[in-house]
Amino acid sequence: MKTEIKNKYSDADIYAQPVCDPIPKKDFISYLRAGARTIFSEKEVQLDVNLSYIRIMEAYLKKYGIESVVPGEDFFSELWVRMMEDGGYCDKTYSIHTRKKVARDMRKIVNEYFLSKKLTKRRVLLDVEMGRYKRFFNLTKISRDAIKWFEENGKVVRAFPVYINNGNNGINTTNTSDMVIKTIHSITNRKLLPVTISQKIYAAMRLLDIIGKKGFEDVTPDDVKKFREYCNTSKMKKKDDYTVDAATFFINIQGQGFIINKPFANVSLKKTSNSVRQDFIGKENIDKLKDLSTVDYNDKISVRDRCMALVAYDLTLRIGGFLMLSLPDLHKGTDDEWCTRLRSDIQKGTKEEDIMYFFFPETKEILEKYLAVRDKFHPKTDRLFVSNTGGALGQQHCRRQFNKLCKELGIKTYYGNKATPHHLRHSFATLNIAPLGLALPIYDIMQRLHHTRLEVTERHYIHKNPYLKKLKHDAYKQKAQKKTSMEVLDEISLADLEHWLSDKIGVEPSIIGMIRSKHRKTFMKHIDNPPDNVIYLSEPEALDRLKHLSISAYALRRYGLNKGACMAEGKRDLCRYGKNFRYKEDFIDDLANNWVSAKELVAKFKMSLSDFYRRLKRNGWRKTKIGKTCYVFKADCV
Repeated sequence: MKTEIKNKYSDADIYAQPVCDPIPKKDFISYLRAGARTIFSEKEVQLDVNLSYIRIMEAYLKKYGIESVVPGEDFFSELWVRMMEDGGYCDKTYSIHTRKKVARDMRKIVNEYFLSKKLTKRRVLLDVEMGRYKRFFNLTKISRDAIKWFEENGKVVRAFPVYINNGNNGINTTNTSDMVIKTIHSITNRKLLPVTISQKIYAAMRLLDIIGKKGFEDVTPDDVKKFREYCNTSKMKKKDDYTVDAATFFINIQGQGFIINKPFANVSLKKTSNSVRQDFIGKENIDKLKDLSTVDYNDKISVRDRCMALVAYDLTLRIGGFLMLSLPDLHKGTDDEWCTRLRSDIQKGTKEEDIMYFFFPETKEILEKYLAVRDKFHPKTDRLFVSNTGGALGQQHCRRQFNKLCKELGIKTYYGNKATPHHLRHSFATLNIAPLGLALPIYDIMQRLHHTRLEVTERHYIHKNPYLKKLKHDAYKQKAQKKTSMEVLDEISLADLEHWLSDKIGVEPSIIGMIRSKHRKTFMKHIDNPPDNVIYLSEPEALDRLKHLSISAYALRRYGLNKGACMAEGKRDLCRYGKNFRYKEDFIDDLANNWVSAKELVAKFKMSLSDFYRRLKRNGWRKTKIGKTCYVFKADCV
């Protein structure tokens, strides 16, 4: 996922220059008024307040004799200090809150209106942002160039422990007791994500602050020890991660030739394991989000925030992904179905472009409502979700609005924590994996989440799913209950009962034949009145759904009768002479969606049949036999 990082170090030279040439005081005030009328035009009260702030600003310039203004970082820092010390302007003393708002809103107008009108050359940075650049400019030229290169070209580094000779007079030996372990680092071809790059640069610069040096080329292994000791004494969370992040940065720039030393030569690059519990929003709280009767359709922000939450839940996208959706990505087909084009640049890692359909009618309804009011935000971009000023909605703003929505609806996570937009992604998979919710197979959940490995999906959404654990618990309790004689007899198949009567008790064949006849009259003739809530398919329809598995009618009959999923009329050999066969729909759908023939897998894996069956036995794949053909459970082997 390509997440744009603001104020990159590669832009440092731009921020070292003045924002513009000096602007006369009269022109500066007129520009501020024009900017306020443009930015705050929708709400008259807010416009009046900001015009009053501009009058305070004009009085400030007059009080301190400022005739021309360069609205840069120094100007606003001085404005903030003077406003905090002295609040007397326009023959009135203003509160601390008003003085803070004057400094903040004037900076906002300069960044939004002045920049768009090309009155300034760049944004005016906040103090914390300017502090980053001051630390950057204090570094050596080699270090600054290394940081700029790493921002564009940083790559993943792998560590491999290997045995090497301990140096016993140059004699080669295979005895591991005479050898030592050394860590070998290898730079891969996989590029780091922008957010990860920022974390690693921050860790490397923090190392320099701690050891009191200005260049990466001067760092030694002793400095790394000092850095690790500092992390230990400071009781930092995930302290090993700081060392690993700094090591990745140093290995990258050393491989590029910026530095010669290898201070992190023996670092393992193993981060602290993430043992955080996979939290999600429970079903009852998701139902509150889906309840559109609580949406205020007269408030565009209320419509936008609810649409944002339901789109994120339905598409299972990360926050950076659904905020980067644009209007051209949305499509509505002739069948009135909404879908979205998931571009490769809004996905985590490097994945192919994909089409994703919306599942829930509530999402489609609120999406159409939002698209109808989106123009009221006066959008300046084609992004789907826009801010109050018409720009692209940022991640922090999105989190704040979602937190506000959850407070209004009384929503918390399953484990009682504050809900975040990322919890929506986990909630969809947890609540809709079979047999829950939409009953999506695990392979479909994996595709929906764009996981690269099935094990990740299985670990989080099957093994750690509390709803599935509850279903299993209830099933175990039901099995543990003492059964009556009639329940025991109901679970015994007719063939097993006949075998038991004949071999164990010695009942005469004529009596067994009479039992068989009465069994057929009772259980195999009333197929016109199937049990409630069970849908049966005719045999031609069932065979049509299973045509890709090449199952014959006779084989399907035998398999269905053995599984108790088939009903028919007939005498003697029911599979051969029976008629009016019907099959449970869920039984047929399970075969069609979850099973694949062994022959097809052998061709796909390009291996011999014997090798395939050895792999099947070794990996414990589930299998079943229908007729003469072996079928394997798809989720185990795909």
